[in-house]
Formats: sequence, C-alpha cells, structure tokens
Amino acid sequence: MASITEAIIKKCRVARSVCCGVLLGAPTKTRRGRTRHFFIPALILVLSPLSLVHSPLHAAGKSSVPLERKWVVKLKQNSWMNRRPFQFATPFVDGDKVFVGVHREIFYAVDVKKGKKLWTFKTQAPIHAQARTSGEAVFFADTKGMVYALNKENGTPIWASKLEGEVMSAPLIHGDRIYIVTLSKQLAALDAAKGTVLWETSYGSRESGFTVRGSADPVFLNGNILVGYSDGSLAAHDAATGALRWTKQLGDRAQSFHDVDSTILLAGPSTSSGLAYVASADGKFFALDPRTGQSVWQVPVGSVNDAVLQDGFLYVTAGGVTYCFRGDNGQTVWEQALEEVDESSSPVVYGKWLAVVATKGKIYFLDRETGDIKRSWFVKGGSYSDPVLQGNRLFLLSNASRLYSFEFK
Repeated sequence: MASITEAIIKKCRVARSVCCGVLLGAPTKTRRGRTRHFFIPALILVLSPLSLVHSPLHAAGKSSVPLERKWVVKLKQNSWMNRRPFQFATPFVDGDKVFVGVHREIFYAVDVKKGKKLWTFKTQAPIHAQARTSGEAVFFADTKGMVYALNKENGTPIWASKLEGEVMSAPLIHGDRIYIVTLSKQLAALDAAKGTVLWETSYGSRESGFTVRGSADPVFLNGNILVGYSDGSLAAHDAATGALRWTKQLGDRAQSFHDVDSTILLAGPSTSSGLAYVASADGKFFALDPRTGQSVWQVPVGSVNDAVLQDGFLYVTAGGVTYCFRGDNGQTVWEQALEEVDESSSPVVYGKWLAVVATKGKIYFLDRETGDIKRSWFVKGGSYSDPVLQGNRLFLLSNASRLYSFEFK
C-alpha cells in the first residue's frame, strides 16, 4: 500500500520525475450501473529534471517570512484502510466562508476567521474539484457528474443536475450560465437558476488508457469557452451554442501522458491584447495567441499545474522545481529545486513571496525575485491540492484532510 500511495499525484496527477505511480483506471460498472475507478499500480521511469538543476537551497529562519498559522480544522478523512490519504479539491473563498469538498463525499462551508464548520452537505460521489459562487449560491460537481447548487449561507439544495462523465474541474460561471467540463471531453452549459442543461457537446470519445487529470478549468474569452482536454488538445467553443471554433494539438500523443490539464492563463483582458499561457503534461509550456491557439513561444517545462503571471513574470512548477520566466519571451530568470520533492502544487503570489506546497511534507515560501527558499512549514500529509489566497490569508487542504489557514503579517 505504501508504494501505491507514494505516487498519487495532485488531482490524479502523475509526477513527471522518477516515481512509483498510481494511475486512475478506466471506469468499471457495478451491478447497479454505477461507475467506479480503481487505482492501478504502475512504475514510471522518466529522467528527473531535478538531476539537471543546480539551484542551492538557502537556509531560512522562521522570521524570514512574516507568517502565522491561524487555525487548522479536521475534515472527514478517507477510509482507515488508506495508509497514505489523499485529497484533490482546492478550497474556494467567498467573503467570510471557505468552501471545499473532500473525497469522502462531503462538502463543507467553514468560517474564514475561526475555522468553525458552518454546515455540511452529503454528495453522491467524491469531490475532487474546486467550487465557485455567484449571488446566493455555491456551485460544484462530483466525480459521478452530479452538479450541485446550494444556498451558500445554510447549504440548502437549490438544484442538482446530472452529466455523463466525471467532473474534476471547477465550473465557470458567466452571466446566467454555468459551464462544466467532464472527463469524457464534454462541455455543457447549464441554466444557473434551474440547473437545466441548455446544450452539451461531445468532443470525440474519451481518451483510451490512462490520463493524468482529464480536463482543465474552462475559461471565458470574448464569446468563447477555452478548455484543455486529456487528448492533449486545446479548444475554443462558442459560449452561446457550444460550436467548436478552433482546436490545437499541444500535447504529443506519442507520449504516454500528454494532457492539457492546466487552466489557460490570460495575460490580457481581450483577444486584441496579451498572450495566453498553458502547459501540457508531456513537458511543454506554451505562450499562445488566444484568438487562434497559435503558438508564439514555448519552453520545455510542462506539467499539470496552473501558472501565475505577476508584474510581467511567469511562475511555473514542474517536477518539484519552481521556475520564473519572462512573460513576453519565455526567458528563464531563475529556477529552484525543492528539498527532495517529486511534485508540487500550482504557485500563489503574495507581495514578494511565492508559496508552493509539496505533494508530501511541506509548504515552501520563496523570494519571488530570486527564487531563494525563505521558509517552509510542515503540512500533515502534504497536499495534492493547490493553495489559495484571499487578501493576506492563505488556505490549503492537506492530504490528511486538514484545512489550514495562514496569515501574512
């Protein structure tokens, strides 16, 4: 069991460095027609980028980063049979509440200041994706394709709607519609008030074999929905009808893993300015024209993590290494290897600090200008989730089902 759990990567992601992995198996029908996934052990041997990086760690005193842990709350853990637990969902903060779901089919609302559980809701399947809010409702989906709308004040159900395929990405709310992407490469538009499916598209058949995560969070840009899929493609769909506008193959399908699982990052507010950035799981990071998907530049650093753009610099994580690139041309500014870390989360930025959490062990705080590690903090079980920032508060769900709140001073 230990060899299995060592390799579960955030949000069913597989490390691109040397590791023993667990891959999410193809769905299996039970006698009642329900779809289940099974974890299948596998050995993945790839040249580790850590062996190619020379970036010494810097000792950091606790005073290096003005940070305080405010609270930790225990959520429902996985089965006692799991010697190494896991959680994949990322918290979402709205006002005075933190919303997050767990693998044990429970969705929580937690008080931001005190860490008190305000209400819970039982779902039909595990929750591996982030939630979103709009008005008085919080929206999220589970791995059976059930999409939920709850009253965010008390957790009362507003509606629930069923899609064909597991959901592991956050919903996109735009106007009076909610857009959902499934692992079956299906994009659906739902009425936000009633949950009625307005249209749904099937973008080919599901990728055979193993995929890393399955799909990226959808993004709205000038009348189109941009989304990456497990077959390595990036597509633009018409937001009104779902019609396919264009598609680009970014991942190399000859590689074992070639998903486009990172959410596309837009550098400009419209199609007439700025670039779009996205990574593929076979080790490439792209700057694209978001109007056409045409590649402007690329660097050989890819993963399933989302990038961050701040003050013209891109911050990217892959294989346990954190990189800083220039946003205009992809030139490397610095790179920093973490302490014996095979894989880490998407980064978040607060002022001069960059926070990255390892899939096991610690959360690291780096100097954004130099990449120097200034502080690390033990996180029980590590995390396959991403940290989120709200004001000067950082929130993180660990694999041990602990929801953490830190505060920058």
